[in-house]
Amino acid sequence: MSDSKAEYLPVYLEVISADEVNEFDLYMENAGTFRLFRHQSVPITQEDIKSLMGRNHVKLFVPTSQKDQFYDHMVRKLPKMLQDGSIPPGAKLDLLKETSSNILERVLAEPSSKPRLQRTVTQCKNHVNLALQKNSEEKFLTDGRPEVSPPVAHAINVGNLAILLGLRCGIDEPIQLHCLGVGAILHEIGKRIIDKNYYLRPEKNFHLWHPYLHYRIPYSVICPFGSGAYFPAGSSGCR
Repeated sequence: MSDSKAEYLPVYLEVISADEVNEFDLYMENAGTFRLFRHQSVPITQEDIKSLMGRNHVKLFVPTSQKDQFYDHMVRKLPKMLQDGSIPPGAKLDLLKETSSNILERVLAEPSSKPRLQRTVTQCKNHVNLALQKNSEEKFLTDGRPEVSPPVAHAINVGNLAILLGLRCGIDEPIQLHCLGVGAILHEIGKRIIDKNYYLRPEKNFHLWHPYLHYRIPYSVICPFGSGAYFPAGSSGCR
C-alpha cells in the first residue's frame, strides 16, 4: 500500500464501532508511513481505542480503495451515532457530510438507479435528525470543502437549507422535514438524466427538459410517504 495521504481517508476514533467487524481495513500513520492496524475481518476493541487515545492518536485511516464499504457501513451506523452524546457535534457533522457526499456522487453517476435514489431518501432522515439537535447552521453546510464536487455540495446545501428553512417556518415534524429535504436534495436530478456531464457543458439551454424528467422519477422514491410506511393508514401522504 502506498504511503501517500491522498490514498487514505481519516477516521476519528469516536466514530469507529468497537468490538465488531467494521468491513474495512484500518491503518495507523507514523511519521508519514502507514501500516495496517486492523484487517477488516478483525474487530477493533474498546481497549485498542483507549490505548490509541492514550498515545495521542485521535484517528486511524481507511484506504480510499475501500471508501464505498466504509461509507456504507457508516450510513448504517449513523442513526445511532447521531443520538450518541459522547460523540462531539463536529464529528457528527463531518461524518454526515462525508457519507452524504459519497451517496450523492454515486446517485449522480447513475441517476436512474432506484436503489441509489432510495439511499438518498434514507440518508436524508439523518440530516433531519441532526438539524433537530439545533447544531450551528453555518457548520451544517458543505461550502468550502474542496474534496466535495460542486454539484454534490450544491445538492446537499439546498437540502439542508430547505430543512433549516422549514424549521424556521415552524415545521417541526420529522416526517414533513424529511419530505422537504428529499425533494430539495434531488431537485436537479433530471439534469443528470439528460446528460451525466451536464455541469461540464458550457451551453445549458436543454435544461428546460429537466423538471419533466425529474417528475418522471418514481414518486414512491422521491416522496415515499403515501405508502403508509410513514403516515397512518388512510393518510394521503405528501401534498
